[in-house]
Amino acid sequence: GEKQNGRKAEVGTRIITSSAEIPVDYKLYLKNGTWLVYDVIIENVSLISNYRSQFRATIARSGIDGLIDELEAKNARGA
Repeated sequence: GEKQNGRKAEVGTRIITSSAEIPVDYKLYLKNGTWLVYDVIIENVSLISNYRSQFRATIARSGIDGLIDELEAKNARGA
């Protein structure tokens, strides 16, 4: 299923395995004629919300500089 509202759209899909059916929805934004995914929702859990929670905890613990350092370290490791 898909829904479009102007430059935003949501596409609902399902991954079907032998033991489960997993809902995966994609939120997209139209930019320069190309649809770009900005969020993926797996079993009703948004990746944006998940990252926001993780970042909030790191910022509370180490400040914005700590978050940047952590992201740079993860990027250097390829994680």
